[in-house]
Amino acid sequence: MLNNEKTLDKIMMLIQRADPTFALPVRLRSFLSKELTSQTLYQENTILHHQDAKVGLAYYVVTGFVQIYYYDEFGDKHTTRFYPEDTIVAMNSFMDEKESPFYIEVCTGSVLTSISLENMKYIYANMKGMQELSRKVSSFFEGKELMRDRLLNRPAEERTALFYRRYPRLKPPTMFVRDVSVASFLRLHPSSLRNCRAALRL
Repeated sequence: MLNNEKTLDKIMMLIQRADPTFALPVRLRSFLSKELTSQTLYQENTILHHQDAKVGLAYYVVTGFVQIYYYDEFGDKHTTRFYPEDTIVAMNSFMDEKESPFYIEVCTGSVLTSISLENMKYIYANMKGMQELSRKVSSFFEGKELMRDRLLNRPAEERTALFYRRYPRLKPPTMFVRDVSVASFLRLHPSSLRNCRAALRL
């Protein structure tokens, strides 16, 4: 049970943002309050979901970060997304009940709450329009990969500057992620990332 009214307010506003014209069901808030887990603080980086397995939970990032990545056939890590505070991590594979090609990892010092697929199915079956709205919520955040694609078309120093402008809490020293994850996201070698930061005085 989630007994934090401020967090519930933020979740409801985030859901509404996916379609401001949609009237949220009256029962939704009380159901989420009952079925969302209590807020959990993660003292260290923790893998929530493994690559090529089904995702059984959707997450709300109360504070901190969640990172999404995968390993290719050569064992190289590729970071594709960072979910910061006040975002919902609900992969399309969660919605479709399919295996996900990604790891989901919560970063040190982050606080999350979550809801199960079974509870989401109840919402879909008993609250009209919520399944379609949930897909819009998922697509809204997954669509941010397009922003990364545009970022990667820029020179190394510029993409580094834009990244830290968007994610200022990931500037070193930070407890959330290591340089290797940020460098992977920006498609830079970690030493190149550090050189860019030095040139930019970050």
